Order: sequence, then structure tokens, then C-alpha cells
Amino acid sequence: MNVSKHAQNVVGGLGNGWTTTENLKGEEISTSLYGMSVDTSFFDTYDMKLAAGRFFSPAFPADTAKSLIVNEAAVRTFGWQRPDNAIGKRFGKGDDQQVVVGVVKDFNFESLHKPVEALRIGYAKSGNSLSLKIDTRHTDEALNHLKKIWASSVPDVPLQYAFVEEKVNQQYGNENKMQGVFYAFAGLSLLIACLGLFGLSIYVVERKVKEIGIRKVLGASVPGLVNLLSKDFLKLVLIAIAIATPISWISMNEWLKDFAYRINVNWMVFIVAGLSAVLIALLTVSVKAIKAAIANPVKSLRTE
Repeated sequence: MNVSKHAQNVVGGLGNGWTTTENLKGEEISTSLYGMSVDTSFFDTYDMKLAAGRFFSPAFPADTAKSLIVNEAAVRTFGWQRPDNAIGKRFGKGDDQQVVVGVVKDFNFESLHKPVEALRIGYAKSGNSLSLKIDTRHTDEALNHLKKIWASSVPDVPLQYAFVEEKVNQQYGNENKMQGVFYAFAGLSLLIACLGLFGLSIYVVERKVKEIGIRKVLGASVPGLVNLLSKDFLKLVLIAIAIATPISWISMNEWLKDFAYRINVNWMVFIVAGLSAVLIALLTVSVKAIKAAIANPVKSLRTE
């Protein structure tokens, strides 16, 4: 189990403020950037990686007051070009001056709708939050142990805890709601489409019942008759796929533009969706087509 003390939470957004630093030429820059305070075990707890320099360490007592760590976004923002160039850069003035000792690889401390911005991380002499990294196979045991330790240490303070995964999910509440609505409407649309195809197949089969009987008497096979009845429906499904694919691609790309970090829409998604639509349509239509193809032609022709 890893335990870390910090003054701000890594999920949910951080505060920012004004300070001064310097560019590659040593010229002073006045800037606003995000900030947080952590202890020496924070980076290991969250499995963060170094881009240059080092993390805070008990071996360097000055870290508690005079050292800072910045992210890669700060290197880009202040024109330092490479993470190595950030080491030794000064923030602040006079007694409040601090020096960069390390550069951490970028991590998202806000929603993926926003790009990672410049961040400075100071040492937390005190903190209002604790982070614990536990083995998920023993979550209950870890929580029970935490509650016992907390009750014996600070019995008058109620324990409030949450999983980072839950906090991350809260950031995307709108997307989760949209997903549920999308699945519901997609399922409803599929059901309506299948009912429509099934009803249309019944209508077509009823109109061609005598033609099917004559073809079967003349030696037509069951697969041949099913193909005859299904191909017209398949054409309609293929036309629908041709219309829906570009509209879906454009809509998905427009939605993804709201995210600074996003995936690209893979063409395989449309192939799989198209094949699934064709398969579902064929299964829906084939129910009635097969029944008509295997029916006794005498019954359909006896009125002639």
C-alpha cells in the first residue's frame, strides 16, 4: 500500500495563480499557471514518470521550501524547448524564490476536453488529502484496515473517502448520460426497423405466394427462393448504410472535436456496423422467406 499526502486532488481541477519565472535567456516572465503541493511519495503513488531531473526526496532537505517540479506543458509554455533546460529555472522572487529540480511527464488534472496546461508542483508541508494505492484484489481488507487506523488516530473526525475512478467518471457525467440515451434510442430504432422489415416481408411474401408455388413446382430450391425474396430488402439496407455512414462519420468527428485528447474514428467501426445491420436484416426477413419457401406449393396453387 502506498500513501501520499497532498493539498489538492489530482482529479477535478486545480487552482492557478500569478508568479514570475525566466526564459532561456534569463529574462523575467510574469505568468499564470496551475499549482499543487505534494509529498515525496505522491509521484510513486500515482505512477508518474520523470521527463528530466528528479522528484522530491528526503535526501534533499531544501526540497521542503526551495524546490519545484513542473510538467512538460510548462516547458512548452515558457519556451524552454527541452525538459533538461527547465532544471534550475527560478520561480518567484526574494525569499519566496524556488528552483525547478524536476520535470514530470504530462498528466491530465482536468477533463480531457481541455489540453494539459503549465503546472508547478511544490512540496506539501501539510495537506488536507491523502491518496492510497491499494491492491484491488483486497479492497475490502484495505478499507477495513484504513477505518481502524483512522478511528484510533482521529476518532472525532469522520472518514470521507472516494475512489479516483469514481471522481474520473464524475468528470464525464454528461458523456455517460449521452451514452445511455444513445444506446436506448439505438435499440429502439433497431427494434422499429426490424418490425418494419418483418411486416414488409410478410406483405411481399403474401403478394408472391402463388409465384413461389409455381417456382417450387418447376424445381426452384429453398435457398434460391429465399434469395429471391431477400435480395430486394438487402438492396434497401445497403442504400441505408451508404447514406448513414458519412452522416455518422461527420457527426462523430464533430463530437470528438470537443476533446483535446481524442481517438480517431476507425473505418472498421462502420464495416462492423454495416455487416451487423445486413445480418440482422437478413435474419429478420428470412424468418418469413424460409417459411414461404418450404411451404407446400399445393396449398398456394389450389385456388387456380
